[in-house]
Amino acid sequence: MLKYSTLIAVLIFSTFKCYSQVELTSLDILNKRKNQVRKHHYNSDVAKVITGKKYPLRYLSAINSQFFRTDEPEYSSLTYDGIKLDSVELQYDLFSQKIVVLLESKKTAEYVSIDTDKVSEFLLNDCLFVQVKQDSVMKEGMYQLAFDGQESSLFIKRKKRRLEKIDAGKMTIIFRSFDEYYVTNEYGSFKVSGKKDLLSAFNNSEQLKSLIKKRKIKFSKKVKENGIISAVSLFDSELTSN
Repeated sequence: MLKYSTLIAVLIFSTFKCYSQVELTSLDILNKRKNQVRKHHYNSDVAKVITGKKYPLRYLSAINSQFFRTDEPEYSSLTYDGIKLDSVELQYDLFSQKIVVLLESKKTAEYVSIDTDKVSEFLLNDCLFVQVKQDSVMKEGMYQLAFDGQESSLFIKRKKRRLEKIDAGKMTIIFRSFDEYYVTNEYGSFKVSGKKDLLSAFNNSEQLKSLIKKRKIKFSKKVKENGIISAVSLFDSELTSN
């Protein structure tokens, strides 16, 4: 038994020493990750549930990404056509508003854009996106549910614009974010661009005005999103506690 344990220890040390002497290149790391993803999806039967159109992950000449938060796919939960998949390799293209997943069968593995109308919700980078049906203010589509309280909810429509620049005869593509904020409460649905719109959405509540002043909540361009989320969530908490 002692000899066997010693042999295992020697093997582990030799393996560690071998790896420590080999510097992994970026290509090695990417290939290793791709193999892990393929192995995972081979076991998850995603291809038996989801269908879609082939999707190229990169735009030629683009200097940044069209995706939500990160260039790389993330493991996410997804509810598609009434079926919940707990771990799917997923990205969200904010320019084309397409949900992209890794679809794998026994013969192939490729990224596809799926039918957004069949997606009721997905969780990506710890952000919940839900399908919203069109009302008087919000258009139908996927929105981030940034806050869901007892008295009000806050939805964010994540989008990106594609800008093209030509410099010295060379074209480059830049994707710029532009997000829209919507509040729903007992008064209806409201698009909110700042403090004035937010107060209007709550019928110019003096209680909300006082809260914003007391908490020193700002709505300038750089902190607007945090300001709206803070104001809505804190005000909902106050209304609920009263």
